[in-house]
Amino acid sequence: MNLGDRLQFIRKGMGVRRYHTYHTHDTDTVGKHSAGVATFLILMNEQMPRAELLAAALMHDIPEGTMGDIPSPAKKAMPPDAVIALAHEEKQMLIDRNLFFWLTESEVRQMKLADCFDGLMFCVEERRRGNG
Repeated sequence: MNLGDRLQFIRKGMGVRRYHTYHTHDTDTVGKHSAGVATFLILMNEQMPRAELLAAALMHDIPEGTMGDIPSPAKKAMPPDAVIALAHEEKQMLIDRNLFFWLTESEVRQMKLADCFDGLMFCVEERRRGNG
């Protein structure tokens, strides 16, 4: 895949609106979220995290530009096999475009925590804006 196709894939993914099934005062996008996840990873570590971990944070939701942002309640309602298949397809999209970064088990846990922190911060900020 050429550079232009990879860039288009990334830009399309970064523009995906998150929380599209809820009314929010601010618009969160995959790009803003991914930057937030990378920022939390930096703040969570005493030393700068590996470049691969930060790159993985920036790319982790990019396939949503193709697959869509499936809300968490919808994923929880899906059969486990379907959730696994979805995760596999998203991972394969990143691998095919040389945008997948192998992480240690510890880094995977850190990324999940940073992912949750960023989502939590968006919700806290929405509450501060008056969203109940």
